Parts: sequence; C-alpha cells; structure tokens
Amino acid sequence: MAREKSIQICALNLAANPHPESVYVSILRQSSRFLVQARGTDYAKITTPRAVSGRNGLYSGRILIWTEIDLKRPWLDLNNEDELSPSLKRSINIPDNARPNLRVFGYVFVEKTHRVYFESKNEFGEGLGPNIARGIFRKLTSQELLGFDSPEVEVTIVPEVDAVDRILKLPRLRMLFMRVTLPNPDTASPAARRRVYERLKRANARQLEEKYVKSSDAEKLETTPEIRETAEVAAENGLVRAEGRDNDGKKLEVSTEEYPKRYFVGASVGTSFLSRLMATITSL
Repeated sequence: MAREKSIQICALNLAANPHPESVYVSILRQSSRFLVQARGTDYAKITTPRAVSGRNGLYSGRILIWTEIDLKRPWLDLNNEDELSPSLKRSINIPDNARPNLRVFGYVFVEKTHRVYFESKNEFGEGLGPNIARGIFRKLTSQELLGFDSPEVEVTIVPEVDAVDRILKLPRLRMLFMRVTLPNPDTASPAARRRVYERLKRANARQLEEKYVKSSDAEKLETTPEIRETAEVAAENGLVRAEGRDNDGKKLEVSTEEYPKRYFVGASVGTSFLSRLMATITSL
C-alpha cells in the first residue's frame, strides 16, 4: 500500500518594538505589497493576511516563491549547443507580469502568540526551509523596506522543546552566546521569562545579549541555573549559539536555528493548509 503524502509545518516567532494593538497584522499587510530575494535567483512575496472566519486573531495567506530570469541575457539553443539565434529570441513573448517556477506555501498568523506557521513541505513535495522562510519574513518586515517609522521586528525560528538541552550538552563547551528580544508585554510568561524580561525593562532595553567563554584552565563551561534559564527564554524569543570540541579537538558549532520545531500531518487531513494546521495544533 502506498504511503500517504504528508506536509511539514514549521513556525516563526515575530517580536515587534514598539507593539501597539494590531501592529503585527498591519506590518504583514504592508509587507504583502513588496517582493524580496529569497535565495539566488528565487524571489518571494506573501499575500495579504486575511482574517479566518469564526476564529478571532487567526489570519491566513500564502507565501509565493518564483524564479527571476533576465530576458535580456543570452539564451541557449540546446539543439546546436550555442546561443539562440536573434530571430528565435525575438519570437519569445513573455508577459511582464509572468514569472516561472512558481511554488506556493500556506501560512497562518496567530496574533495572540505572534507566530507564523507555514508549510515547510507542501503536498507536492516542494520545500521551504525554516532559514529561508525566516530570511523572507525578516526582509519583508524590515525598516529598510517598510520605512524607519515602522516598528523593529525580530524574526526567529521556533525551535524544538529540547533544543537548549542539546546545545548545553555539547561536548567540551567553550563558548555560549544568547540573545533575548523583548516580546509583547501581554504574552503569558512563566517565572523564568518574567525574570529575564524584567532585566530588560529595568534597563529600558528591547534586547539582551550575553556571551560566555570558558577560562583557559577549565575543561568546559559550567552552565549555571541562571544561564540555563536565560538560554530557555532566548530559544523562544531570540537565539542560542554554542561552540564545543569533539574528542579529536575538532570545533563543533550548533544553534537553535538548527533545531526547528516540525509538525507533520497527512495531506488527506482537510483540504487546505488552515484545516490541516488546526487539526495538528489544537491550541490555536
């Protein structure tokens, strides 16, 4: 029996500063007017987020990716393995609004948690890696694109729950870097998050960065409870990166960006990305 096709879902966390009411939806709507380079000759844009009927605070849209080609550059004639003749090239007529190699990935924005859930692999087997997706949203929400009167937006990949454990257990840990970005003040936070965020608020800061490098006479860094607490908060709203050494002395480097949280759902579950997402993550 053939194996059922499945889609893969990943998530991005958006943290805006300042953060007035409905700021995220406004930013995404502005961002949908632009296109950005995704990677190489691939470009991308998002469609306008539309409110999901009957689900307050949920918005859906699509991420569109295509290939840009320079029509003025020489074309190859495969038959004679040479440049296409001028007469054949003149016969090519591609409309200005047409773009080749289209790939479409659904996304859902959850306003309460300021997270974007997106298809990392769609039902056609086409992929959109978390790092590429983060780059797309980072560019689309940047002040360089939207204007310097728009809020600053930090875009991070939502990691696996055990990502911090994997990083802090790196053999012969030598360096640990952590970055925490202040999210919305109304985000529900456990005690650990409150303590870290209070440090930022007391300093009138929106971002905290800490770097630990082991002393020359120590075998490895010791991860104290305070360090672990900061790392767990940074994994959710920022970045954790570490360096270690294997038994042969070779450098090991890992970060939370390498452990994205992934959800898997059968393509037969629902007829749209929204229905499949809601069937997978019931807490939306």
